[in-house]
Amino acid sequence: MHLGAGSSVGAIDNPIQRERHTRIPLVPGSSLKGVLGSLWPASAKLKDDGTNQTNKDGGLVPERSDPDACWLFGQESDSAAAAGALCVGEARVIAFPVRSARHCFAWITCPLVLKRLKSDTDFDLPDVDLGESKQACMAAKNLQSAAGTIILESYCFTNESDEEKKSDLRKIVDCFENLVSKQDKAWQSLPERLCIVHDEFFSHFVEQACDVVTRIRINDFTGTVTGGALFNQEQVPPETLLFGTVHARDELNPAKPLNQRKKATDAIATLLEKLKSEDHLIQVGGDETTGLGLCRIHFPVNLENGVSE
Repeated sequence: MHLGAGSSVGAIDNPIQRERHTRIPLVPGSSLKGVLGSLWPASAKLKDDGTNQTNKDGGLVPERSDPDACWLFGQESDSAAAAGALCVGEARVIAFPVRSARHCFAWITCPLVLKRLKSDTDFDLPDVDLGESKQACMAAKNLQSAAGTIILESYCFTNESDEEKKSDLRKIVDCFENLVSKQDKAWQSLPERLCIVHDEFFSHFVEQACDVVTRIRINDFTGTVTGGALFNQEQVPPETLLFGTVHARDELNPAKPLNQRKKATDAIATLLEKLKSEDHLIQVGGDETTGLGLCRIHFPVNLENGVSE
């Protein structure tokens, strides 16, 4: 996935968006809201004479015509302007794939990520303490080499998983398995690949171990690279797990009486039904036509008794 952050002063021409202080890759809530809103295609806004309305650049002005889209994502009508019922937060990486000497690759996470996840949800996650040694980690035994060490990228770690920590690791695995769709077969190997490292190493890996590809454009007449068309692009690698929250509130349409406005739980249910019809697949970021950004979105929700979590 490539969600561009614009130009860069570093070696990478097109970097991805990250948190400034942790360097963790993220997808802004505005981008996610736009992607979800595009599941209900907009039509061109019309003038009074029936022709398409255009902006100063000559482009068509989109207008939401579907009632569900107006309800969930807001409308700019002069007579009934209102904010949408959905409040979409940013999504941040919580499990990141890195090369491993055993089992090809491992998913890493860290105590900071787990604390954030615990504060944003009601998951019963243990407090992870890896001690003062930065080379310590908690990992599945399958990742250990014959010497008893765990090698990720070019770094060597010591597995500190005693019986108590093995139980904590199992709880974390259960939580992560609840966050991914059962249709994603690759994630069935999560118990064999999960590794918890210190926050500093997690920050290092998510910054240094992303995919960096070289992009070019060939001149059709000369068969050579077009001038100025050679650049490096950073991408979030496949099998990355991101987590974010979506909240809902009762409908705010001022044109409707209060007793006729739809409820927050209806908003979540409508979004889930739409995602179900799309097989829970969305496309995030740029380069859609070259296969980037295809994601499976999964909501671990509970709508029983009118409660949405």
